[in-house]
Amino acid sequence: MALVQDAPQSCSASLQGEHQGDFVDAAARLAAAVAIVAGRDDAGPFGLVVSSLTILSVAPPRLLFCIRKAASIYDRLLASQTLSLTVLGAEDEDEAAAFTARNGLGSRFSSDRWSLYPTRPPRYDGGLAAFEGEVFQKISAASHTIFILNVEYCQHEEADPLLYFNRSYRRLASAERNPRG
Repeated sequence: MALVQDAPQSCSASLQGEHQGDFVDAAARLAAAVAIVAGRDDAGPFGLVVSSLTILSVAPPRLLFCIRKAASIYDRLLASQTLSLTVLGAEDEDEAAAFTARNGLGSRFSSDRWSLYPTRPPRYDGGLAAFEGEVFQKISAASHTIFILNVEYCQHEEADPLLYFNRSYRRLASAERNPRG
């Protein structure tokens, strides 16, 4: 049996102080889909970009995503009963940038690709996949809240995904370079 010593960039179980930065840097190495979560309330439409999302179950159709409690629209999301979630494609990077810019919530829905409804969450005409549904459960988990969405509507398109990796947007390598062909 080989003994491994001095593993590079290791994370301690407690992750206190300077080691907490190691965890954040290690977590940045998780490639993730980029999505926009959107809702509507009396003040109008709101939304933000998330990269912590996954399918929870197929039957019933549920997905989950996580929102940082310090997010500017956290309270509005927490009060929402219905939300939409759009998984963005590689061609939607500008839309992701609009939703991460600090220039106000109003400019986030300025693209003509958004359909805004008086009683439903906004819907984006683009991306890889669109979901809409009722919030089934909200679970407080340290600095974030986990939202579980009962999916009542979905659609999908064939396109390359927009990914978030190591603090920047990325695209998949082209299919021609894929050895599985």
